[in-house]
Amino acid sequence: MYLIATLPPEEQNKPQQLPSGETKKPADMTVRELREAHRIIKQREQELADKDAKIADQQAELEDNRKTQLEMSRQIAESNKRQPEPKVITKTVTKEVPVKPDDYDDIKAKLDELKKQSAKDKEDIDYYKRELKAAERINKDANGYDKLQEQELKRKKRQAQIFVYDLSLDINDFLNEHNIMGKGLQTDRLDDEDKQALLNSTDAMQRFIDEIKNQLNNDRIIQEGEVIDNG
Repeated sequence: MYLIATLPPEEQNKPQQLPSGETKKPADMTVRELREAHRIIKQREQELADKDAKIADQQAELEDNRKTQLEMSRQIAESNKRQPEPKVITKTVTKEVPVKPDDYDDIKAKLDELKKQSAKDKEDIDYYKRELKAAERINKDANGYDKLQEQELKRKKRQAQIFVYDLSLDINDFLNEHNIMGKGLQTDRLDDEDKQALLNSTDAMQRFIDEIKNQLNNDRIIQEGEVIDNG
């Protein structure tokens, strides 16, 4: 009677499946079976608690990422405000019609597709969260958490792809707008202050490009190392 009374209230009259495969109510169990039922219920509650903790950690990580993006946007906005007012220089130029790179439309189409898929990923994550909550209410172990993790990994990968394609389009737009390769800079008409401003900007751009190349090279080295270890 003590073993039955110390079961969770909702489990005291509920049939329990034993390791032998047999299903019994607590009142029909032997002392040994009741002890085993205690162990199974405690283990199941611990697993659900662990899953709750992991979901909470993931949600906290997503919130941290969102705050970081907001802070970066704020810093960029403040940096733009601190930029000196541009000088108004009247020049006679020959306007050249920009030509889009061959892969521009393909990149843009891929970006649109990734954004649509990212929205679907969010819907899938919400679905598996609801499934997991339902499983907890009926005290059954479900694979909803594993599916939730899988969808979350897909979403993060998709967000990284969207960022890369957005960046590729921005670079192409910049090159098209300024027609860097075909336009003469005529630096001999610039004073020292103008030249220094241009040098500062190109140095910043070069550091940005070097950082991207270093990251890509490091990723490639790691991937090649993994193939060697597995082979």
